[in-house]
Amino acid sequence: MRVCRVQFRATQSYFSKFGTLRSNARVLSTIPFDPSKACTGADQGTAAYNTAKGFLTCNTVPSGTPFLDTLNYSVPADAGAGSPENQSLVVGRVDWNISDKTQLYGRYAFNKQNLFAGTVSNSAYVGYDTPENVTENNFVLSLTHSFSPVWSKTKCSGTG
Repeated sequence: MRVCRVQFRATQSYFSKFGTLRSNARVLSTIPFDPSKACTGADQGTAAYNTAKGFLTCNTVPSGTPFLDTLNYSVPADAGAGSPENQSLVVGRVDWNISDKTQLYGRYAFNKQNLFAGTVSNSAYVGYDTPENVTENNFVLSLTHSFSPVWSKTKCSGTG
C-alpha cells in the first residue's frame, strides 16, 4: 500500500506522540513543497488568518521544503478470495419424537469471524490497524403436539 505523509515539523511532532512508522514501511520518495502548484487564490486569501494563528501557509513555507513522503508497506488484504480471517461455523440439530403425537426440535448455530488487524482499515503508523470481530449465536426450540388430525399446537422459543 502506498500512502503519503506530511513532513512539516508540527505534523511530525503530532504523529511522534501517537505512534511511529510500522517496521515494514519504507520511504519510496519525498515530494518537496512547491507553492506555485499548491497555493491557489483561496489559499492566499486565508494566509493572514493562518499566520496570525501560528499555522504555516503558502507564504511562510519555503519552496523545496520536504512536504510529503510516499511510503510502501504490507497489510493483510483481499487478494480476490475474501479478506484474510479466521472463522468458526458450527450448526447442530436435534429431533426427538417423544410420542406419535409430540415432536421436539432444537437447533443451535454459532459463527465467530475474526478479520485480521489492518483488514478493515490500516495506517502507516503502528497501532492504528483495525480488525473486525463478529460473534453470532442462534438457538431455536420447537415443541409440536397434535391433538387431532386437524388441530395441533406448536410452542417455539428462539434467540438470534
